[in-house]
Amino acid sequence: MKPLTEFIAPGLATFSVTIQVNALLGVNPRTTLDHWIALSETGSPDVLVIGNKVVGTDQWVLKTAADAWKSLDGQGDILTAEINLSFEEYMTE
Repeated sequence: MKPLTEFIAPGLATFSVTIQVNALLGVNPRTTLDHWIALSETGSPDVLVIGNKVVGTDQWVLKTAADAWKSLDGQGDILTAEINLSFEEYMTE
């Protein structure tokens, strides 16, 4: 006899997004990367807003922030980079 499947609740929602950062567009890639990496290390839930729209109805936790340097200048400063952000829905109750 096989075990019965029991549905308790849906799983937590997750999603990932890759952001391109370019110094020629007026942002400091190093500062931006450091910000996202530090945020992923706190584990603090917060409302997620993308394009002036709240994502979902609950809060989100940034689970990982993985960076990839694409180009550097002659002094070793990052000119372009990508950062892959992975979020997980955070439920309070």
